[in-house]
Amino acid sequence: MAAASAAAPQAAGRDPRHPLQELTGFYLAVDRLSPGCGRERNFALAKLVSFYGGQRTVGDILRRMRYSAGCGGRVGAAWLATGPGC
Repeated sequence: MAAASAAAPQAAGRDPRHPLQELTGFYLAVDRLSPGCGRERNFALAKLVSFYGGQRTVGDILRRMRYSAGCGGRVGAAWLATGPGC
């Protein structure tokens, strides 16, 4: 996997137009923020790149995401995370 710079999470947090390929060492954590509609989910950005392509942005992905279990709602909050398996 490509190494992500320390500035990448901050840049992505400020700018949802950040390309996914620059964030492949992170997870995208999302939460619906609605009772009864799923919980926090984590997606390895490297997997999202392989599915959507590296030039897609964080904002593109968040606009497309919907919760399938229970409500079909959109993401209420999102943040970048690190951890094993990124």
